[in-house]
Amino acid sequence: MDRTAVIVGAGLTDVGKVYGRSARSLAAEAVRLAVEDAGLTLGQVDGLLINAGKSGGLDLSLARHLGLQIAEDSAAGCGPGAEPP
Repeated sequence: MDRTAVIVGAGLTDVGKVYGRSARSLAAEAVRLAVEDAGLTLGQVDGLLINAGKSGGLDLSLARHLGLQIAEDSAAGCGPGAEPP
């Protein structure tokens, strides 16, 4: 099995002080936009890297929120509040 990581799409949401949106909501939108940009579906995503950022608030539950079916060793989080691998 090839274990090469590849980024094939990018998604950008509003930045700065965004009122009325949670970190999870913004991150989920960015993932969906990146997947769309790559010409893929969420079902084709087999890994996820999350950086919780300075304020935290994001962890690997984002994958479950998006309905991603990924192996635990194909997901990683870093930053404040991130789940350990």
